[in-house]
Amino acid sequence: MLYRFGRWLLFPLAKIVFSLRITGRENLPQKGGFILCSNHRSVCDPCFLAAASWPLFPKKGERRSSVRFMGKSELFTEHGKFAAWLLRKLGAFPVERDSADLGAIRRACQILQNGEVLGIFPQGRCIPEGVPFRPKSGAALIAVHAGVPVVPACIRIHGKAHVFSKAEVRIGKPIMFYKEEGLSEKIQIRQLTRRIAEEINILLEENT
Repeated sequence: MLYRFGRWLLFPLAKIVFSLRITGRENLPQKGGFILCSNHRSVCDPCFLAAASWPLFPKKGERRSSVRFMGKSELFTEHGKFAAWLLRKLGAFPVERDSADLGAIRRACQILQNGEVLGIFPQGRCIPEGVPFRPKSGAALIAVHAGVPVVPACIRIHGKAHVFSKAEVRIGKPIMFYKEEGLSEKIQIRQLTRRIAEEINILLEENT
């Protein structure tokens, strides 16, 4: 309920404050769990991806997907109890960065197996415009374990992100993962990570 209320409130604000433009929404799978994987430009990025994945006025049969975001654990511990409560109410959950957080990985896989959408910013922090997308392997690791597609997306904000900056979300076609016999899991995760990076960099570089 809180997510839906926030969705109706934030989408008009994003359109007004950031002139938010969304392209490629038709690439979002209409059924089943998937990982929505994006570069990270600003603290507003979860709002942008939420707006992209849940249309304000959906067409008949169009999926309305709330996104469950993995967020760095500091967001839940360093900004007060209310902030932690609000994040959890909005469906987010913490992950310990730069460590094998098995609890967070299991939770992410369960979310995906329940047919929900998992949002991940695999760079781990906000990166300036013009810097190539170089993800950590977490998104690919979860995709391999859960057996779900990864939908590449990019957020473009020209210059520094501030009020009245123009923002755009571009959504690419799903990257389907199929286990290959004879290849170790480590190699398959590495290959998928490389593919995710390639697809998101293509989205970032497109001049449209």
